[in-house]
Amino acid sequence: MSSTIQRLGSTTNRLKASDRLTICTSTWRNTRIHDGVTEDEFVRQRHERDRTLPFPGLLLDALQVNIRGGRLPEPEANGISYLKIPLNRFRETGCAAIRNPKS
Repeated sequence: MSSTIQRLGSTTNRLKASDRLTICTSTWRNTRIHDGVTEDEFVRQRHERDRTLPFPGLLLDALQVNIRGGRLPEPEANGISYLKIPLNRFRETGCAAIRNPKS
């Protein structure tokens, strides 16, 4: 890519013609989506790949804030807002992993 690119969103006019990808070129280079790959095959490939990835560490935190439109939860009686994170519901991480270590 061009060395003049500084920020996403303000770079369109700075790209050289050779830096731009058409949908056709992007699809041709993509190993998961290209001519001959059906939707079912794509979904199967994504599910296989996604199973190998760890649970996103801040997903539950971000979800709680995003659902509220960027606002934190109402403060508790002590004036502090808390995010509620289920410790033993998803993949074993954090405190749940300490309490329930895998043998």
